[in-house]
Amino acid sequence: MRIVGAIGVFSLCVFGVVAGAEPVSNAEAKAQLFSLKGREVELIPRDWLTPDNAALVEQVAEQQLYYAAIAASPDDGILNSATIAAANDHTMDVARAKALSACDAAKRGQTACEVVAMVRPRNFEPVELTLSHGATEAWRKSYRRVRGEKAFAISPTVGTFIVATSEGAASAALSACAEKAQTDDCIIAIQD
Repeated sequence: MRIVGAIGVFSLCVFGVVAGAEPVSNAEAKAQLFSLKGREVELIPRDWLTPDNAALVEQVAEQQLYYAAIAASPDDGILNSATIAAANDHTMDVARAKALSACDAAKRGQTACEVVAMVRPRNFEPVELTLSHGATEAWRKSYRRVRGEKAFAISPTVGTFIVATSEGAASAALSACAEKAQTDDCIIAIQD
């Protein structure tokens, strides 16, 4: 049995597949997943964000892997440890929630943190299946051309993904995902 995996991480500088939904096939995934090349950065205007700081946020955002969000504290400004980028997540909703949570935990000011930038794949449009940049790369390299029984498990909240091939792939992928992510929210996103 071959198992490939990774965990999404926070980076400093609602989930597309609904839990409980049926997995998509390799062909369906191919039609829905985005290119690894390019990304779109959306700056979110804030009254407290100066043009110079907005330019800095954009530079940082351009380096993040999709799906990503950058959150900052209005009271503390951009140049401090409370400015957080959550990147390489499976959805924008998860990236936003992670960035806001980490920012709020680190801020010194009283005002709640706000998202100041979001990073999506180039030519993004809503689809049923969304995977992080890292998971999309693993699908391209380790899943899509493999013949026989195979499964691609993900943790929507942690960002973990696992590819398992051969007999019992779905069970093996779920088990490895749960162990690696240390969570019980792993699902099979793609299965053939």
